[in-house]
Amino acid sequence: MYTNTPSGGRLLCYLALLLLVPGCGGSTDGRAGTDVPRLALENELRIGSPDDPEYSFGWFRSLAVGPDAHIYTLHPEEQVIREHDASGRLVRKIGGEGEGPGEFKSAGAMGFLADTLWVFDYGAYRLSYFDGSTGELIDSRRVPVDFGDGPDDDPPRPSGLLPDGTMLARTMAWSQRVASGEITEMVQFRWTRDGELIDTLAVQPLVNTTWEVKPPDGSYRSYMQQPFARAAIVRISSYRPEIVRVERDPPEGVEPFFRVIKTTFDGDTVFDRSFPYDPVPIPPSVVDSLVDLRAQGMGERAEYPIAEIREWARSGLYVPETFPPVEGAVPGMDGSVWLQLTDDGGPLTWFGLAPDGHTIGAVDASQRFRLLAATSDRWWGVETDELDVPYIVRYDVGPRTLEQELEN
Repeated sequence: MYTNTPSGGRLLCYLALLLLVPGCGGSTDGRAGTDVPRLALENELRIGSPDDPEYSFGWFRSLAVGPDAHIYTLHPEEQVIREHDASGRLVRKIGGEGEGPGEFKSAGAMGFLADTLWVFDYGAYRLSYFDGSTGELIDSRRVPVDFGDGPDDDPPRPSGLLPDGTMLARTMAWSQRVASGEITEMVQFRWTRDGELIDTLAVQPLVNTTWEVKPPDGSYRSYMQQPFARAAIVRISSYRPEIVRVERDPPEGVEPFFRVIKTTFDGDTVFDRSFPYDPVPIPPSVVDSLVDLRAQGMGERAEYPIAEIREWARSGLYVPETFPPVEGAVPGMDGSVWLQLTDDGGPLTWFGLAPDGHTIGAVDASQRFRLLAATSDRWWGVETDELDVPYIVRYDVGPRTLEQELEN
């Protein structure tokens, strides 16, 4: 089922910005100014149900908002795209598992070119185009891909379309080779749709980003993202020809800051801002808890003593002196940028920048919420309930009411 909640719906509770020091606000000199407005979320839409088959679905990570404000979500378990209108009504399901035209083996990316929905299938290296108003298949074509001649020859591979209609390709970042230090960066390119190189768009650093756990004999390996990674975050917008880069590790000997740079595909700088923050040391208890959690999870699948797994997990964990100030970034559909600040176990705090780089404000969201698309005043994403049932949600982002201000 879905609910379309008017004003007066459930509101989350908001606190002050966690990491930005006093003096962070809108300024034009690249640093924060005076105040950070505290914003509120109002639930406008919630789609999903644990009981109704029409509105029941599995976890998803890909969401796109069409030009008519319809919401498209890609569901890997079903290999379908669900289309809901702006009120939450299920319009249709697009695709399905298979190898025929309009079907997917492993759909992994999607977006819009004008009113045409495109879907990239990683399993078949195929682009499919659908009419955004009818869901009908327009075209389906394989994308040129070179798999190389061996482990030392690993050319970049296509991974979807860019908002200017060209193709995104990237070098492969195999977990084992990243963890061992063989691969230190992922390069992202712009190609023609025929696979010809146009230029290099961005370079994503990968040092200390993959947490490998393995016994000394190498008979078992497990990989996940390093929780305290401080490498730069690079995000290419799905809606505008723009790139966002967040530098999280400033040079030693200077006041700690993180830096947000937005550029166009042609290399022009839209804005470049730096924000000071108070560094927070990583307590040993936090490290121990993460190691214990990882060891327990692996102990359920691997036949090794927990104590040994814990030792291997700790040796592979990257632990700097302080928490990274920013954990994630989402380029907005309108050119805004939302940054997920490092949380302390409470609500996830997001810090918003307008398309020109001015501060929008700070807003807190539930730990169960994952932001997938945004503008300066609206969010779309996935949120789970206490039973881990996923829901498609849309939130209005705006000023806090007087009642909310008095409560805090």
